[in-house]
Amino acid sequence: MREFLADEKAQATTEYVLILAVLVTLAILVVRDLIRPILARFTDSLSKTITEKMFKDGGTMHTSPFSPPK
Repeated sequence: MREFLADEKAQATTEYVLILAVLVTLAILVVRDLIRPILARFTDSLSKTITEKMFKDGGTMHTSPFSPPK
């Protein structure tokens, strides 16, 4: 009888762990899909800001040492 009760507890624990794993996986998928557009907007904005700051005059980042001074 004791072995039977021990087996049921182990089975219940296993079921709870599996349910928890499924719920965590679903939560990760939902959060990932919600955050992806926000992250994309942030990185696009950051990239645009960096580009604008680096190339204020529309020139290139590297110039030739042999080009005439401005």
